[in-house]
Amino acid sequence: MTCIKRRQFLHNSAKTAAALTIAGAASSTVHALQQSSGSEIKQFLSNSGNFSVGGIELQHISKLNEIYAARNYTSIWTENDIATHTSMEVTRKLLGSDSLGLQPTKYYGRLLYQLAANQNSGDFLRFELLLTDSLYTYFDDLAHGALEQPSTKTGWRLEKSTIDISSVSHGFFNGNVSFKQTVEKLQPTHPRYAGLINALYEHQSMLSQGGWVAIQPGSSLALGDSSPRVAQLRERLMESGDMGYRDYLSNIQFDTELEAGVIKFQQRHGLEADGVVGPKTLEEINVTLWDRITQLQINLDRWRWLPRNPGTSNITVNTAGYDMDITIDGHSAATMKVIVGTTKNKTPLFSDSMEHMVFNPSWYVPKSIVRELLPKEVSQPGWLDKNNFEVTTKSGGAKVSPSNVSLDAEYFVANYRVRQRPSEKNALGKLKFMFPNKYNIYLHDTNAKSLFAKAKRSFSHGCVRVEKPTELARMLLQSDGKSNAEIDSYLAHDGTKKVNLRTPLPVHLTYQTAWVDDSGVTHFRDDIYRHDQHAVKQIHNSKSLFAEAELKALASTGLEVVSNTY
Repeated sequence: MTCIKRRQFLHNSAKTAAALTIAGAASSTVHALQQSSGSEIKQFLSNSGNFSVGGIELQHISKLNEIYAARNYTSIWTENDIATHTSMEVTRKLLGSDSLGLQPTKYYGRLLYQLAANQNSGDFLRFELLLTDSLYTYFDDLAHGALEQPSTKTGWRLEKSTIDISSVSHGFFNGNVSFKQTVEKLQPTHPRYAGLINALYEHQSMLSQGGWVAIQPGSSLALGDSSPRVAQLRERLMESGDMGYRDYLSNIQFDTELEAGVIKFQQRHGLEADGVVGPKTLEEINVTLWDRITQLQINLDRWRWLPRNPGTSNITVNTAGYDMDITIDGHSAATMKVIVGTTKNKTPLFSDSMEHMVFNPSWYVPKSIVRELLPKEVSQPGWLDKNNFEVTTKSGGAKVSPSNVSLDAEYFVANYRVRQRPSEKNALGKLKFMFPNKYNIYLHDTNAKSLFAKAKRSFSHGCVRVEKPTELARMLLQSDGKSNAEIDSYLAHDGTKKVNLRTPLPVHLTYQTAWVDDSGVTHFRDDIYRHDQHAVKQIHNSKSLFAEAELKALASTGLEVVSNTY
């Protein structure tokens, strides 16, 4: 993208950003102007016949029956066998559904335009029913997402939201509610979702203006360096907004201004913010704009999967971003760093409710980790005791010395338990936050505080380590009605203390590789658990499938294609 193009893009963005809404510009309602008796519509739907347009079959026959029965089977989109203005406005919204992160080919917008332009008898019925069917699919995708969740085998166990599309869209199909209002009701209302919509718009606009340059491979770039690659780097960071625009794009000197731009880029991408363009920073810089747009689309879809009411007070952990948002009474209370599971021991993604917290907890070591500890005891007898672990029998809970039992891993885990007593060495630190679940996952303190300084923080066996556990405990207990004196007494208590919450607190463990923060800055993160890869394959396969079906259907109309929007 040239400097002039970038300035024009920024100018256009400033003019249109205020008008951009999550729902888009169309606000037409369906008017009851149709003169058709609807006999053809009723006959087809009552027969549930073999209706298709060049092989494209309707997906929502039963829903269409409900929609048209409520209108006495009068047409919605055609009047005297001619497409209405409203129908063409809605078709344009389907064609432009990529602005909301969806795949336009799925809604057959080009085919609908073709049918509307045809003068062949019978095309109005195809247009009428295919538009209603496609629009219902569009509404469903906005509400529930267009992508399928990864398999539970990968650790993805978040349940999709459940929204009654028929109920929400009823008013629109009967002419009482606008398209814009309907779309707004179906989509998430969370500010992070709205932020991603705006980020998607900005990145798509960059693409339309020529995209961003790639940096040629080579050695690391740092303050004081001079080369043509530095000029490329400067232009690239200006294109993505990490530097302000200047008139010296050809400057080949790596100066302090460019270093600040590199640091901003590194912070947005979860990299070590050292101002040096090493191999990893260069790799992130050279991710294509198409790939970033796809990443934004994927993460928009994930917001549609989540419950529309996450709780006025809740904790949301973003495993891919290594952070945690705390919301109290509808307001953002804090954001903290977290440490999550490794790629081998992924933190599962699910929702539950925190019921209690434990001060000075013991750590009951899971079998998988016991297997890792036993070799240390074998090579260094007394290691378990030295690190404050004790062994008990499973049958009666009697304490035993590791030196008196077999340390064969399978025999040991079948007959003994290992507990780490409360102490400075305890892996759970001084606090754990419990939302009992079948995955044995919880939030907790840690004795390895130095790891929070790392940019990449996937070090745990699956549980989530919290950067500021004492601050979190105080915040949650105050919100739960505990006095400061009570909280101080819990913190000062020497022994183990369990404190129940009067009101359980929703906890959501999510996976967001792209988001927009409260300052409007767009962030991207690595796909640490490869969930994005799963989604990218779906997008490519789906796009090809629907595009091929539409091309065949367009060919069947026998007329010249009137729109090449995609």
